[in-house]
Order: sequence, then structure tokens, then C-alpha cells
Amino acid sequence: MSDLIVKEIKRLGLLAKEKILLFTYFTLNVEKTAVVASYLNDLDDDDEKRIYLRSLIFLPGMFSQSMDNVA
Repeated sequence: MSDLIVKEIKRLGLLAKEKILLFTYFTLNVEKTAVVASYLNDLDDDDEKRIYLRSLIFLPGMFSQSMDNVA
């Protein structure tokens, strides 16, 4: 996974559940890391970055339903 993505996930103050879901997402979708890193560089502020990263894991059919019991 891109060092930029890991740094941003840790820095943005996401919930533990969100971090785990994002790490799982990138473990299963390694081919998407370059695109995501590029978009993170293009976003203007931390709020936009949080919204973008959360959109990756909370779209219908993604991990959000399977991880409901994770604290």
C-alpha cells in the first residue's frame, strides 16, 4: 500500500473501525492504491480527504455491513 495512503489514514483522525475497513479495502484492492493516492493529493483539505476515503468503504455492497460489530 502507498505510504501516502497509510499516512493519511492515520493522520485524519478516522475511527478505528474506519481505519480497519480501509486497510482491508486496500489489502483486497491493491491495484487501486495508485489512483487513490493521486486523488488524495488533488483534494484541497482534510474534510474532503475524509469524505473520499469513507466513500470507499461505505458504498452499498462494501464492507460496512460485514463489519457492523467491530468497535
